[in-house]
Amino acid sequence: MAEQFKNLNPLVGWINDLISLFSNETIKVPREFHDQVSKLQRLLESDVSGLVNTLLDFAVDCALVDYKIETSNSNLTTLLNDWMKTINSDLRGKVEVGIRGLAKQYFIERWKNSSLCLMRVLFEETTLNNSKFYLPQKMWFVDGGKVYIEEDGETAQIGEENYELKVGKSKSDRISLPKNSNEFIFVQKPYSKWGAYYPVPFLIQRGIYRNLEFLSLLSRKGEMVVGKALEYLFVMKKGLERLFVEKGISYSKEELEDFRPDEIVTSLEEVPALIEAHYLNS
Repeated sequence: MAEQFKNLNPLVGWINDLISLFSNETIKVPREFHDQVSKLQRLLESDVSGLVNTLLDFAVDCALVDYKIETSNSNLTTLLNDWMKTINSDLRGKVEVGIRGLAKQYFIERWKNSSLCLMRVLFEETTLNNSKFYLPQKMWFVDGGKVYIEEDGETAQIGEENYELKVGKSKSDRISLPKNSNEFIFVQKPYSKWGAYYPVPFLIQRGIYRNLEFLSLLSRKGEMVVGKALEYLFVMKKGLERLFVEKGISYSKEELEDFRPDEIVTSLEEVPALIEAHYLNS
């Protein structure tokens, strides 16, 4: 864009150059679901806003409550509430045990990641209060960005989709879900219509991703902008030789007397050395 305008005065030229810095890199929101999740996660790894991760973590903590099961049988109520505290006890030391840890992962996947919440559940026979029950013992949410959904035939209906989980780098490194005979999967897409295969991640749907990309762009270009500003500060103070001829810029006698010959700028290439000399002599 800057090349379209010639012979600009220094102030307008500075604005034109700044526009050219940003016009070379535009903000684009990915269209494909897996690209959306991938770029979103890279952006959140280093939150340039300093707010998005903080607010989302706060929202997750606020969403956690005391969960309780109630039935018409007091003994069964006690048994099931005790069971909620032992979910994933076989994974103790690896993940947080209990329903609260599971709920926390749900909200993280819902708000901070893909918004495709797929939970794998493994049922096992367990003994509680000397009674045997067939209950979920391992429950966890997978990374929604690694889930792939395929139609089941030409006349697929809602709920008949095939879900695959990517476990390697190649396309063939996928496993079908559910994988085990005692496994069930539960899927939720809270911000999409029922017929949509893939959801739009929460942060992209709410426009937060675009704002983060803009802040990231400002951060990356910040040093270049400052450098350009310093260049033009010197240009507007001392002037380029050609500006006197082409633009008819003139200075008063007092201003000219204040000039030091070694500080007169004749080209932008001289500016960095001039800045360094200025600060060394001051």
